[in-house]
This record gives sequence, structure tokens and C-alpha cells, in this order.
Amino acid sequence: NNLKVGGTQTTEGITYAKNITKQKRNGEIITKLTNAGSDYIGVIDRIDSSFEMHTQNWKCGAMKNGQRLPYEQVRGMLADRYIAEDNRTFFMKATELDKVYSSLKEKEQYIVAFDFYSHNAADDLFKKQIVFSWLNDEHREALCIQQDVTEAYQKEQEQIAALKKAKQEADAANEAKSVFLSSMSHDLRTPLNGVLGFTSFAIKENDPQKKQEYLEKV
Repeated sequence: NNLKVGGTQTTEGITYAKNITKQKRNGEIITKLTNAGSDYIGVIDRIDSSFEMHTQNWKCGAMKNGQRLPYEQVRGMLADRYIAEDNRTFFMKATELDKVYSSLKEKEQYIVAFDFYSHNAADDLFKKQIVFSWLNDEHREALCIQQDVTEAYQKEQEQIAALKKAKQEADAANEAKSVFLSSMSHDLRTPLNGVLGFTSFAIKENDPQKKQEYLEKV
């Protein structure tokens, strides 16, 4: 905008253009950060219990970016399409909004982990988690972020297996030690009793010849 102030023409709009560019850049940075670690990011409106898709890497085909649907419908689609039937009841119970909101009263994040079937050619099974948190201090909107934690889960299982194996080996070593000591105790008990017995006889014996016989037996 061109304005005349005191007979001098000035130009406005440069600051506005810079702000727009900065906002766009910040938006791109945030998008890249969120895309790198999540399948999708949604916002739950506490007033109308709606779910709005904001960022999506997971191409489920169920929702488009910017689309808003009832939260119950969204989690129902996720459960029906990608969650095994034996895990579905747990998922639906754990992601109820009352459960989410009550959990967020106690801690900053509420995490629900579950098995996720990709339905690809190999029908791969992944480990996913949904992280719920408040978007702002007013607690009107909540963030809902789904993340793939398959790699971390596999590493954790490998560590658990390694610890279990180490414990089994330690238990086996302790058992072998116990068996060895028990066997040694049994094998030594009889000769030691003989040694102690004949030694006692030799100490009490006054006849040198008999004392010598006891010592020879020892």
C-alpha cells in the first residue's frame, strides 16, 4: 500500500509479506517434523466430539487432509479396517473420549498401543500407538497422533529375550553348582566320617601298635 504522510509517499506491505513467508516456512517445518514421526495427526473438538484430519502419511483412504468427521466414526473405521478382532474390544474401550479425557486429567499424555494389520500382500503386522494430549490450556481441543513403534517394539522384545536367556543361563549355572555341591557333600561324607572316627580312636588309644593301625587306616 502506498501512503502519503506529510507529503512523503511511503510503502507498506513488506512486513506483511515477510510475516506470511515466515508463517509458511514455519508451517512447512512443522509438517516435515510431524510427517517424520507419525501416520497422521488429528484434532478432536471437545464441544462437538469431531475429529479433523490435519496431517496424513498413512494413506488409509478413509479421510482426506482437512476433512472433519465424528470421532466415533473415525475410530470405528480404524478398528474395523486395521485392528484384529481379538484386539478390537480393547482398542474401542481404551479410546473412548471419556477415558481419554479422564486420563489427561492425571497426566500430560495418554497412550494407547495396539496391533495394526497393514492388509498388504504380506499382511504384515505392525505395532502402533495413538498419543492423546491437549492442544492448548483451555482443553477444548485434543491432539490425536498415531505413530509406528514397530521397530522400537521389536528391539524391546529382543532385549526381553536376551534378558530371559541370560536369566535361564544363570539359573542353569546355579542349579549345576547346587548339584555339584550336593554331590560333593554326599561323596565326602562317608570317607570324612571314617577319617574322623579312626582319628578319634587313635587319640584315645594307649597301645602304640593299635594307635599305629588306626593311623594307617586314616
